Amino acid sequence: MQKILIIFVSLLLSSIAFAALSGSTPEIEAAITRASIKHGVDPELIRSVIKAESEFNPNAHSTLSSGKPGAEGLMQLMPATAAEMGIVDSFNIDQNVDGGTKYLAQMLSAHNGDITLALAAYNAGPGNVRKYNGVPPFAETTNYITKISGFLTAQGAPPLNLASLSSAGSTVPHAGFASSATFAAIVLPTNAQVMSAFEAGTGLNASNLKFGIKALFFVVMFIWFGWQTMSIISVWSAGRLKAFPAFFTWIRSSVVMLFILGFIRLS
Repeated sequence: MQKILIIFVSLLLSSIAFAALSGSTPEIEAAITRASIKHGVDPELIRSVIKAESEFNPNAHSTLSSGKPGAEGLMQLMPATAAEMGIVDSFNIDQNVDGGTKYLAQMLSAHNGDITLALAAYNAGPGNVRKYNGVPPFAETTNYITKISGFLTAQGAPPLNLASLSSAGSTVPHAGFASSATFAAIVLPTNAQVMSAFEAGTGLNASNLKFGIKALFFVVMFIWFGWQTMSIISVWSAGRLKAFPAFFTWIRSSVVMLFILGFIRLS
Protein backbone atom coordinates (compact mmCIF):
# COMPACT_ATOMS: atom_id res chain seq x y z
CA MET A 1 0.00 0.00 0.00
CA GLN A 2 2.86 2.36 0.87
CA LYS A 3 4.61 1.65 -2.46
CA ILE A 4 1.37 2.29 -4.38
CA LEU A 5 0.92 5.59 -2.56
CA ILE A 6 4.50 6.66 -3.32
CA ILE A 7 4.11 5.80 -7.02
CA PHE A 8 0.77 7.63 -7.22
CA VAL A 9 2.15 10.77 -5.56
CA SER A 10 5.23 10.71 -7.82
CA LEU A 11 3.11 10.46 -10.98
CA LEU A 12 0.77 13.16 -9.72
CA LEU A 13 3.62 15.55 -8.96
CA SER A 14 5.27 14.77 -12.30
CA SER A 15 2.02 15.47 -14.15
CA ILE A 16 1.46 18.73 -12.26
CA ALA A 17 5.08 19.73 -12.79
CA PHE A 18 4.93 19.05 -16.52
CA ALA A 19 1.65 20.88 -16.81
CA ALA A 20 3.17 23.90 -15.08
CA LEU A 21 6.29 23.79 -17.24
CA SER A 22 4.41 23.39 -20.53
CA GLY A 23 1.61 25.89 -19.93
CA SER A 24 -1.03 23.16 -19.72
CA THR A 25 -3.39 22.56 -16.79
CA PRO A 26 -4.28 19.44 -14.78
CA GLU A 27 -7.73 19.40 -16.43
CA ILE A 28 -6.21 19.46 -19.91
CA GLU A 29 -3.64 16.82 -18.94
CA ALA A 30 -6.43 14.54 -17.71
CA ALA A 31 -8.29 15.00 -20.99
CA ILE A 32 -5.09 14.22 -22.93
CA THR A 33 -4.55 11.03 -20.95
CA ARG A 34 -8.12 9.82 -21.54
CA ALA A 35 -8.01 10.62 -25.26
CA SER A 36 -4.57 9.03 -25.62
CA ILE A 37 -5.77 5.74 -24.17
CA LYS A 38 -9.08 5.80 -26.02
CA HIS A 39 -7.70 6.54 -29.50
CA GLY A 40 -4.19 5.10 -29.25
CA VAL A 41 -2.25 8.30 -29.89
CA ASP A 42 0.86 9.23 -27.92
CA PRO A 43 0.08 11.87 -25.28
CA GLU A 44 3.15 13.93 -26.15
CA LEU A 45 1.91 14.23 -29.74
CA ILE A 46 -1.55 15.32 -28.60
CA ARG A 47 0.01 17.83 -26.20
CA SER A 48 2.28 19.20 -28.93
CA VAL A 49 -0.63 19.69 -31.34
CA ILE A 50 -2.61 21.51 -28.64
CA LYS A 51 0.34 23.78 -27.87
CA ALA A 52 0.88 24.56 -31.56
CA GLU A 53 -2.82 25.11 -32.25
CA SER A 54 -4.02 27.09 -29.24
CA GLU A 55 -1.24 27.42 -26.63
CA PHE A 56 -3.54 25.51 -24.24
CA ASN A 57 -6.32 28.11 -24.52
CA PRO A 58 -9.66 26.22 -24.57
CA ASN A 59 -11.47 29.37 -25.75
CA ALA A 60 -9.25 29.98 -28.77
CA HIS A 61 -11.21 30.64 -31.96
CA SER A 62 -10.91 32.27 -35.34
CA THR A 63 -13.29 33.78 -37.88
CA LEU A 64 -13.23 33.12 -41.60
CA SER A 65 -13.11 35.96 -44.14
CA SER A 66 -16.75 35.19 -44.87
CA GLY A 67 -17.61 35.98 -41.29
CA LYS A 68 -18.40 32.37 -40.42
CA PRO A 69 -16.82 30.65 -37.40
CA GLY A 70 -13.39 29.18 -38.05
CA ALA A 71 -11.27 26.78 -36.02
CA GLU A 72 -12.30 26.46 -32.38
CA GLY A 73 -11.02 25.15 -29.06
CA LEU A 74 -7.81 23.56 -27.86
CA MET A 75 -7.15 21.54 -31.02
CA GLN A 76 -8.62 24.19 -33.35
CA LEU A 77 -11.18 22.06 -35.16
CA MET A 78 -13.33 23.51 -37.91
CA PRO A 79 -17.08 23.30 -37.14
CA ALA A 80 -17.68 20.68 -39.86
CA THR A 81 -14.82 18.49 -38.61
CA ALA A 82 -15.95 18.91 -35.00
CA ALA A 83 -19.47 17.80 -35.92
CA GLU A 84 -18.07 14.82 -37.80
CA MET A 85 -16.09 13.83 -34.71
CA GLY A 86 -19.23 14.02 -32.56
CA ILE A 87 -18.35 17.24 -30.76
CA VAL A 88 -21.29 19.25 -29.48
CA ASP A 89 -19.32 22.01 -27.74
CA SER A 90 -15.89 22.76 -29.23
CA PHE A 91 -14.97 24.88 -26.23
CA ASN A 92 -15.49 21.97 -23.83
CA ILE A 93 -12.02 20.67 -22.93
CA ASP A 94 -12.91 16.97 -22.84
CA GLN A 95 -14.98 17.06 -26.03
CA ASN A 96 -12.43 19.07 -28.00
CA VAL A 97 -9.41 16.97 -26.96
CA ASP A 98 -11.31 13.73 -27.56
CA GLY A 99 -12.59 14.83 -30.97
CA GLY A 100 -9.26 16.34 -32.01
CA THR A 101 -7.38 13.21 -30.98
CA LYS A 102 -9.90 11.05 -32.82
CA TYR A 103 -9.31 13.09 -35.98
CA LEU A 104 -5.53 12.95 -35.48
CA ALA A 105 -5.76 9.16 -35.08
CA GLN A 106 -7.68 8.97 -38.36
CA MET A 107 -4.95 10.99 -40.10
CA LEU A 108 -2.27 8.70 -38.67
CA SER A 109 -4.19 5.62 -39.80
CA ALA A 110 -4.76 7.06 -43.28
CA HIS A 111 -1.03 7.70 -43.68
CA ASN A 112 0.26 4.42 -42.20
CA GLY A 113 1.38 5.96 -38.95
CA ASP A 114 3.49 8.67 -40.61
CA ILE A 115 3.51 11.58 -38.14
CA THR A 116 4.75 14.11 -40.68
CA LEU A 117 2.03 13.36 -43.22
CA ALA A 118 -0.61 13.09 -40.48
CA LEU A 119 0.32 16.56 -39.18
CA ALA A 120 0.35 17.92 -42.72
CA ALA A 121 -3.16 16.53 -43.24
CA TYR A 122 -4.30 17.90 -39.87
CA ASN A 123 -3.02 21.36 -40.80
CA ALA A 124 -3.59 21.64 -44.56
CA GLY A 125 -6.25 18.99 -45.07
CA PRO A 126 -5.92 15.40 -46.32
CA GLY A 127 -6.92 16.53 -49.81
CA ASN A 128 -3.79 18.65 -50.16
CA VAL A 129 -1.58 15.80 -48.94
CA ARG A 130 -3.05 13.58 -51.65
CA LYS A 131 -2.74 16.34 -54.23
CA TYR A 132 0.98 16.87 -53.62
CA ASN A 133 1.67 13.24 -52.79
CA GLY A 134 3.31 14.32 -49.55
CA VAL A 135 3.68 17.43 -47.42
CA PRO A 136 2.12 20.37 -49.29
CA PRO A 137 4.63 23.13 -50.17
CA PHE A 138 2.91 25.61 -47.87
CA ALA A 139 5.06 27.72 -45.53
CA GLU A 140 2.39 27.52 -42.83
CA THR A 141 2.32 23.71 -42.94
CA THR A 142 6.13 23.41 -42.98
CA ASN A 143 6.43 25.78 -40.01
CA TYR A 144 3.65 23.91 -38.22
CA ILE A 145 5.42 20.56 -38.53
CA THR A 146 8.77 22.10 -37.55
CA LYS A 147 7.21 23.69 -34.48
CA ILE A 148 5.60 20.44 -33.34
CA SER A 149 8.86 18.57 -33.89
CA GLY A 150 10.47 20.99 -31.46
CA PHE A 151 7.72 20.45 -28.92
CA LEU A 152 8.13 16.67 -29.20
CA THR A 153 11.88 16.93 -28.68
CA ALA A 154 11.34 19.12 -25.60
CA GLN A 155 9.21 16.33 -24.11
CA GLY A 156 11.91 13.73 -24.73
CA ALA A 157 10.20 12.16 -27.75
CA PRO A 158 12.11 11.42 -30.98
CA PRO A 159 12.22 14.44 -33.32
CA LEU A 160 10.63 14.32 -36.75
CA ASN A 161 12.74 13.99 -39.88
CA LEU A 162 12.53 17.61 -41.01
CA ALA A 163 14.86 16.99 -43.94
CA SER A 164 12.04 15.10 -45.63
CA LEU A 165 9.63 18.05 -45.61
CA SER A 166 10.65 19.08 -49.10
CA SER A 167 10.34 15.51 -50.41
CA ALA A 168 7.02 14.19 -51.68
CA GLY A 169 5.70 11.16 -49.87
CA SER A 170 8.20 11.35 -47.01
CA THR A 171 7.65 8.84 -44.25
CA VAL A 172 8.48 9.01 -40.57
CA PRO A 173 7.42 6.00 -38.44
CA HIS A 174 4.98 6.87 -35.72
CA ALA A 175 6.10 5.65 -32.30
CA GLY A 176 2.55 5.03 -31.22
CA PHE A 177 0.68 2.49 -29.11
CA ALA A 178 1.21 -0.17 -31.77
CA SER A 179 4.92 0.02 -30.97
CA SER A 180 6.49 -1.88 -28.11
CA ALA A 181 8.32 1.31 -27.21
CA THR A 182 5.17 3.12 -26.18
CA PHE A 183 5.93 5.81 -23.59
CA ALA A 184 9.59 4.70 -23.56
CA ALA A 185 10.71 8.05 -24.88
CA ILE A 186 8.83 10.08 -22.28
CA VAL A 187 11.20 11.90 -19.94
CA LEU A 188 9.71 12.85 -16.59
CA PRO A 189 10.72 16.18 -15.03
CA THR A 190 13.70 16.18 -12.67
CA ASN A 191 13.22 16.53 -8.90
CA ALA A 192 14.34 20.15 -9.15
CA GLN A 193 11.75 20.83 -11.87
CA VAL A 194 9.05 19.09 -9.82
CA MET A 195 9.81 21.14 -6.71
CA SER A 196 10.08 24.36 -8.73
CA ALA A 197 6.73 23.75 -10.41
CA PHE A 198 5.17 22.70 -7.09
CA GLU A 199 6.34 25.90 -5.42
CA ALA A 200 5.13 28.00 -8.37
CA GLY A 201 1.75 26.27 -8.47
CA THR A 202 1.02 26.21 -4.74
CA GLY A 203 2.95 29.21 -3.47
CA LEU A 204 4.59 26.99 -0.86
CA ASN A 205 8.32 27.04 -0.28
CA ALA A 206 9.88 23.57 -0.13
CA SER A 207 11.84 24.32 3.04
CA ASN A 208 8.77 25.75 4.77
CA LEU A 209 6.72 22.74 3.69
CA LYS A 210 9.39 20.40 5.06
CA PHE A 211 9.42 22.30 8.35
CA GLY A 212 5.63 22.11 8.55
CA ILE A 213 5.66 18.35 8.02
CA LYS A 214 8.28 17.93 10.73
CA ALA A 215 6.32 20.13 13.13
CA LEU A 216 3.15 18.15 12.48
CA PHE A 217 5.00 14.90 13.08
CA PHE A 218 6.42 16.23 16.36
CA VAL A 219 2.93 17.21 17.53
CA VAL A 220 1.55 13.76 16.67
CA MET A 221 4.46 12.08 18.46
CA PHE A 222 3.95 14.31 21.52
CA ILE A 223 0.25 13.43 21.69
CA TRP A 224 1.05 9.74 21.25
CA PHE A 225 3.74 9.92 23.98
CA GLY A 226 1.32 11.59 26.39
CA TRP A 227 -1.39 9.03 25.64
CA GLN A 228 1.03 6.15 26.29
CA THR A 229 2.14 7.75 29.57
CA MET A 230 -1.44 8.19 30.78
CA SER A 231 -2.12 4.56 29.90
CA ILE A 232 0.84 3.45 32.02
CA ILE A 233 -0.36 5.52 34.99
CA SER A 234 -3.88 4.11 34.62
CA VAL A 235 -2.66 0.52 34.49
CA TRP A 236 -0.19 1.10 37.36
CA SER A 237 -2.98 2.32 39.60
CA ALA A 238 -4.90 -0.88 38.85
CA GLY A 239 -1.98 -3.11 39.88
CA ARG A 240 1.80 -3.11 39.46
CA LEU A 241 2.00 -6.60 37.96
CA LYS A 242 -0.25 -5.57 35.08
CA ALA A 243 1.75 -2.42 34.55
CA PHE A 244 5.14 -4.06 33.86
CA PRO A 245 4.29 -5.40 30.33
CA ALA A 246 2.75 -2.07 29.36
CA PHE A 247 5.77 -0.24 30.82
CA PHE A 248 8.25 -2.23 28.72
CA THR A 249 6.10 -1.67 25.63
CA TRP A 250 6.19 2.06 26.37
CA ILE A 251 10.00 1.98 26.73
CA ARG A 252 10.42 0.10 23.44
CA SER A 253 8.04 2.39 21.58
CA SER A 254 9.68 5.49 23.05
CA VAL A 255 13.11 4.38 21.83
CA VAL A 256 11.73 3.86 18.33
CA MET A 257 10.01 7.24 18.46
CA LEU A 258 13.21 9.03 19.55
CA PHE A 259 15.16 7.29 16.79
CA ILE A 260 12.64 8.43 14.16
CA LEU A 261 12.59 11.99 15.51
CA GLY A 262 16.39 12.11 15.50
CA PHE A 263 16.48 10.86 11.92
CA ILE A 264 13.96 13.47 10.80
CA ARG A 265 15.86 16.23 12.55
CA LEU A 266 19.08 15.27 10.79
CA SER A 267 17.43 14.91 7.33
